[in-house]
Amino acid sequence: MKIYFKRGTYRFRDSNKTQHKFATLQEAVDAGGIDETSEVKVSGIPYRVHSSKLNLTTESVEEIGDN
Repeated sequence: MKIYFKRGTYRFRDSNKTQHKFATLQEAVDAGGIDETSEVKVSGIPYRVHSSKLNLTTESVEEIGDN
């Protein structure tokens, strides 16, 4: 249930195609929507990338936290 922003609200559709609308991204996430974008810095330049493209494992997250 991918969250998208439209006309000032954060929205997602559930498996029954019912649209849910929220004032904030956090409210949409808390209700079960999935925020598929994450901000990543490469060479100090921030940009957005779909989190589905990151392919992080538990081990790689632990390694990042140790640095």
